[in-house]
Amino acid sequence: MTMRLSTLALSSAIALAAHAASNVVPTPTRSACRATLSQADARLLAAATPNARAFQQNLHASLSTAIERSNATNVAVRVQATTPDHGKQEVGVYTVNLRSGRVTDDDQEPADDRETGAVRQRLIAKHCH
Repeated sequence: MTMRLSTLALSSAIALAAHAASNVVPTPTRSACRATLSQADARLLAAATPNARAFQQNLHASLSTAIERSNATNVAVRVQATTPDHGKQEVGVYTVNLRSGRVTDDDQEPADDRETGAVRQRLIAKHCH
C-alpha cells in the first residue's frame, strides 16, 4: 500500500511539474549586457501583448501606440486598435520596464506571454550586439 501511494504521489508531482512548465513565461536572461530598452522598444512590446495581438488577428485591426508617461525605468504605453467596423477601440495601457522588458497591464498584472518574451529577447539582443 505504501509503495502504491509513493508511486501515485511521485506521478502526481511529475504531472504537476510538467503542467507548470508548459505555462511558464520566459524571464529575461541575466547576462553581462545590461541593455536599457528605448521608448520605441516599449511601444513595440506593448503592441506585442496577447490582447493587442488578438485585436490584430481576430478583428484585423491596425494598432497605434502612444506614450502616456515615462520615467527612467518605466514607460506607460496606450494601445488602440482601429477596425473598419468598430472604429477606434482601447486595447489597454501597458507599463514596460525598460531594464527588464517586463510588461504589465494597468492592474499591474503580467501582460506578456512566450511571443511577447521572444520580442523582448530580440530587442534586448539588438541593444547588446
